[in-house]
Amino acid sequence: MKVPLILDRLARTISEEVRRYRIANPRWKIEFEMRFGAFRFSHYRDLDWYARTEQSWELCLAKCEQNLGAHDYSVGEWSLALGRLCHEQQRFEDARCWYFRAWEVFLSVPNLYPQFRAWLVSAAALGMGQCRDKSPCGDHLAPYCGLRFV
Repeated sequence: MKVPLILDRLARTISEEVRRYRIANPRWKIEFEMRFGAFRFSHYRDLDWYARTEQSWELCLAKCEQNLGAHDYSVGEWSLALGRLCHEQQRFEDARCWYFRAWEVFLSVPNLYPQFRAWLVSAAALGMGQCRDKSPCGDHLAPYCGLRFV
């Protein structure tokens, strides 16, 4: 099949622009992965994405525990996010465990504002209740950080 001349010229122009961009931006692969990852987070969550994200978030949680201790606020945030991630996949028992862990951490953190603590504890309790009833979690996590609910 013969490609029309205009399409062939367009393809060569695009190829040349990509080549120039790669030369001018040596970190183009990292930038591409970040943008593609953000797209998948927001629009295309397949089983591979869930598996990679869960593994990555568990690693972040382990680093937080190692560096900050088991009862730091950020450990609770990561636990809450992991609960939400499992909840989205309808892995209710795993999600309940993560939500419960977040709930325990949020109750034990000494220096949280009372209203913020109440919001975090209620978010974890809501997730546990939804998992107990095997009901869906609703909206996805906010795409910019993965730790706060929409």
